[in-house]
Amino acid sequence: MTRSRILIIAAAAASVVLGVACVDLFHSTEFDTLCTRSPEDPQCRDGGATNVDSSTLPDADGADAHPDFCSWTSTQARERALRACAWLGACEGPLGESAFGPCVVHAQLAFDCTANPDMRPAHEADAFWSCLATVSSCTDVDRCVFPGGVPPCAPLATGSFTSCSSAKGVAPRVKCVSPGGGRFEGVEPCIMLGQSCVREDDSVAHCGGSLGTVQCTQSGCSGSFAVGCDDPASPLNDVGVDCSASGAGRCEPSDAGPVCAPRNPAKSCVTEKVAGCEGSVVSACLSGREIRVDCGLLGLPCNDAAAPTPFDIARACGNEPDAGACVGSDRCAGTRLEACGRGATYAVDCASVGLGSCAIGPSGRAACARP
Repeated sequence: MTRSRILIIAAAAASVVLGVACVDLFHSTEFDTLCTRSPEDPQCRDGGATNVDSSTLPDADGADAHPDFCSWTSTQARERALRACAWLGACEGPLGESAFGPCVVHAQLAFDCTANPDMRPAHEADAFWSCLATVSSCTDVDRCVFPGGVPPCAPLATGSFTSCSSAKGVAPRVKCVSPGGGRFEGVEPCIMLGQSCVREDDSVAHCGGSLGTVQCTQSGCSGSFAVGCDDPASPLNDVGVDCSASGAGRCEPSDAGPVCAPRNPAKSCVTEKVAGCEGSVVSACLSGREIRVDCGLLGLPCNDAAAPTPFDIARACGNEPDAGACVGSDRCAGTRLEACGRGATYAVDCASVGLGSCAIGPSGRAACARP
């Protein structure tokens, strides 16, 4: 499938729906992968082979096949995540979860079938990540983030604001600062979080759940959306996700709250269990299905105190502030970029992925320069 075909599918679906870490990379896991459970899955076309060949790299004409994520080892998935997030920050500007460190965590969850076998990206999210995994120019990145074309910022007299892009397709959150309009300073593709862009007012927007600015009072399923009203850090805001972006693509109720159903190969289970840690693995038994994520393969510990939700158990992957988490701002050393993602340090040499030197931007976040 060509990239243009992928983006057409993403834009059509969006018309209906809004929307190197300093740890061991070779942590073992005892649970099955997506491809051992379901080798016929589209992401397992080669039966879970472990070698990456030239078919996963950008074609010369810029029309790329969908990468076979499940053919990548965890180390290869990490390398692809570092590259993809370096390009995203360089071409669009870091904002929120698109900053290099947080982005690498999300990209690994998308690219690593061994670490995250049950909640594979789907529909618009799959189109976004498969596109970003194969970019070789900022024009390519623009097509991944803005399938309908890059709209300019509205003209400003003074100051800055965040808003939802008016581009067709899944609207990213954008930051505008140029007095005369022009290009965005930073972009956060909400689809990478499985969320929609929500405008709070004329100057503030965030990536959030389906309720938008409506007060969130009760968690539950609303169509494919998992509505989340129980986040103590964001009271009365819906912090839920669109379950169509991952797993089986639907929201299901459970005793613990709304859950995004895993793909069919997920193991069945009997005793309902909210997300908890077993070593470096976070697991849950929700709505009769077991969901597991190996945080260790992402370069992160499993942290019960991180308050994972039924619809996003991967939130348990991360360091506690007083338990070895990296501290301080992003750092640059020539072409080397270092940044924190959930308390772990992720690093990339910008030149090694075809980008310019690292620099700290006005937001205080580091990014490689455009090629």
